[in-house]
Amino acid sequence: MKKQEQEKDKNQRPLVCITGMGMISAAGQGIGPLWNACLDKKTVLKKAGATQIAEGNSLEFCLYALQEAMKQANWDSLLEDDILLLATTTGQMTRWDLPMFDYADKGVISSELSHFSFSSLSEAIKCHFSFKGRVILVSSACSASTQALEIGRKMILTGRAKRVLAGGVEALSRLVIRGFDSLKLLSDEPCKPFDKNRKGINLSEGAAFYTLENQQETKVRPLAFLLAGASILDSYSMTSPEPTGKGLKMAIEEALFESNLVSHEIDFIHAHGTGSWHNDQAENNALSKIFFHQPEVISTKGVHGHLLGASGAIEIGICLEIFRHGIIPPSVGLENKDPSITLNLPMKKAQKKVRSILKTTLGFGGVNSVLIIGAP
Repeated sequence: MKKQEQEKDKNQRPLVCITGMGMISAAGQGIGPLWNACLDKKTVLKKAGATQIAEGNSLEFCLYALQEAMKQANWDSLLEDDILLLATTTGQMTRWDLPMFDYADKGVISSELSHFSFSSLSEAIKCHFSFKGRVILVSSACSASTQALEIGRKMILTGRAKRVLAGGVEALSRLVIRGFDSLKLLSDEPCKPFDKNRKGINLSEGAAFYTLENQQETKVRPLAFLLAGASILDSYSMTSPEPTGKGLKMAIEEALFESNLVSHEIDFIHAHGTGSWHNDQAENNALSKIFFHQPEVISTKGVHGHLLGASGAIEIGICLEIFRHGIIPPSVGLENKDPSITLNLPMKKAQKKVRSILKTTLGFGGVNSVLIIGAP
């Protein structure tokens, strides 16, 4: 296909829009408490290393977020030809976490060990909604929910689905917390993305889901448009990103091409920004090679922590609020910028009309995923 024909094809394609959002995080129910914490530079991280919601489990987090998203989109129910894209790295691990330790320590076998499966969560959701359609599980480490939204977008564009519910959920267990601690990745204080004194990450939990529809068929006003997305696997390390950011750079370039945008048309970037030394440096290296116009770059993990596979979905909600309010919040925890970081990192909230946002997510195993979101 000639370049002119490619451009014409891209301009004629329908857009996929976000029509509903539901979320729960350590900040509270819905996007409101989380957005206010971002603006007020307040962290909700209550415990060194990991922060958990007072009560609840992955199924309850899912059901709340799913129902809120459907309500906002005016979906009365899930239809048989709808698709649910469920991103998680832990599933219902909290149900078999303690029994597993009892088995390892005492040899006691519990029936709860039968829940050693991601599918138990999706089956419970299908049962709750009496849903007979397809559920697709995405478990690509911390990039999972970003990939879920991109998969959902492509399924609508290719006609494989008319409506999609996509997002992610994580509930922390003792095994997860101990696992990250053994890798020496956890910080003993709230994380400091891009700060010269950053020590590592803070785990957290919650869920965020979005209803996706074809712009030409939706009956509600879109919250935003999913313009493009891409994922590149660099397979550099089981835990660390490729230092030069090569895989992330390739993913961004692929998404820019598909969106029919050039780099200087990206107004703002929500980085993965975990507060770990290797992640922040790799992101800096990738972003600084593409965005010479220096758009504002922030990470909000200093507010809500790292929700693993659900982190991208939670942070997409913050991006939607930036569209809605025209305000860019600062990176909470950033006090003394690492001199080797060359990005434009705002220290205070600022008014700005934002039309397009790049969201980056980096996962264990070298999974580099990005989404480009357009204002409604």
